[in-house]
Amino acid sequence: VRGGLSGAATAATDREGGAGGGVGCCGTGGDDGTFAGVTAEGPGETAGLGSRTWEEPDFLAQFVGKTSGEGVDALSGATITSEAIIKAVDKAVASQ
Repeated sequence: VRGGLSGAATAATDREGGAGGGVGCCGTGGDDGTFAGVTAEGPGETAGLGSRTWEEPDFLAQFVGKTSGEGVDALSGATITSEAIIKAVDKAVASQ
C-alpha cells in the first residue's frame, strides 16, 4: 500500500543522513496500516546525544499508531538525528 503499511507482516526500511553519518530505521505495520513499532540505529551517531533517539523509548514510541512521521517531535539535543529518522521513516513508507 503506497503511503502506508499494509499489515502486521509488512516492514519498511530506509536510511537517511544523521549528524554522524547514516541512520537506518525499520517500521513494522499493524493490522490497520499504521506503525506498530519503529526501530533505528546509527553507529556513527554521538553516544549520549544522537544515540538517545533509539536508546530512549519515548522518541520511537511517537510513531506507533501513525502512518508517517508527521507530528513526531524531535528529541532535544538530538535534533539532526531525530529529523533523519523521521525522514527515513517517511521515505520507507512512501516506497511501500
